[in-house]
Amino acid sequence: MAAKRKHHSRPKMTISLAVIGGLAPTAYSTYYGYKSDGARGAMGNLGMRLTGYDFRDGKFKLQELWNGVGPLLLGGLVHKMANQMGLNRMISKAGIPVFRI
Repeated sequence: MAAKRKHHSRPKMTISLAVIGGLAPTAYSTYYGYKSDGARGAMGNLGMRLTGYDFRDGKFKLQELWNGVGPLLLGGLVHKMANQMGLNRMISKAGIPVFRI
């Protein structure tokens, strides 16, 4: 008697809503920089939010770094907790194809 074969599905790309939500403040800051100073302002605000270094005046700003990276880390933590609690598995079994918490 032949052994039953296991079905192995390929991993599918999913989008974590918590991590995307964590990027929202940085995206807003980048958009505001674009509206006020064009591409230069957008890139300046994006770089400042992700590195803490303000390229325009050459200073490190810890508060800007925290404002950019803090929500992203919090979103990653929420995503990890949702995985551990099984919420993402429930969403997958409910038939929602792309999104996860």
